[in-house]
Amino acid sequence: MLTVTKNQIETLVQLQQIDVESRQIRSKLDSLPGKQAQLDSELREYESRIAERITALAELKKKYRAQEADAKVNQAQIKKSNEKLPSVKTNKEYQAILKEIEDLQKKNSAIEDEMLMSLELMEKEEQALAKEQAASEKLRTEIQMEKAELEQEFQKESARLAGLLENWEKVCGLVPEKLLARFHQVRKQSAGLAIVVVQDGVCKGCHMNIPPQLYNELQRANALKFCPWCHRMIYWNGIARSEPSRRSPDQVS
Repeated sequence: MLTVTKNQIETLVQLQQIDVESRQIRSKLDSLPGKQAQLDSELREYESRIAERITALAELKKKYRAQEADAKVNQAQIKKSNEKLPSVKTNKEYQAILKEIEDLQKKNSAIEDEMLMSLELMEKEEQALAKEQAASEKLRTEIQMEKAELEQEFQKESARLAGLLENWEKVCGLVPEKLLARFHQVRKQSAGLAIVVVQDGVCKGCHMNIPPQLYNELQRANALKFCPWCHRMIYWNGIARSEPSRRSPDQVS
């Protein structure tokens, strides 16, 4: 049996608190790169939509230019045909030219309708593109601010973790070697939670009632006790102070 003092128990509790807080900080630090990647993904999604709109607008403009070119070709042909009319010798040839002019005018009328539709589509696309670009710029600014905050948080938590690890080493130096080895052994076997409080006869590690005799012995704080159910180190909630003593613990017998 390992005999312990109240001061040693308080020191083990302090070690456990440092360990829990350190793991929480590590978990937070591990999550920060994922948050930054998510922000970058949101921005890339916006930029992708903008690129698609730019491509669509360029295609509409290309189509409009082609329609405009076709209309000019037809208009030139109409002008040329009109110039030929005075020199026509026969009625048949005259009617043929008139029919050609009429067909070209119909084609141009249809092309002009298509050009009007293209202009409307281009206007809508340009308005949508302007909105997307404004939203993207706003998002970019917000993301830059969020990433700066995440970086500040990373630096802050990293500094906290470094301080905790330094304190961990100092506190470990206050614990007798044999007791510290047992602490590490239980910590490894119990998902990182080596020592837990017992309150009103209930182990807060597994939430099971411990035997009354064990609960009475626990309050004496003169020997290392273990929960019979989860096998963690246990201590009575009435003995551990919020600020464990900094004195060197007594040696374990």
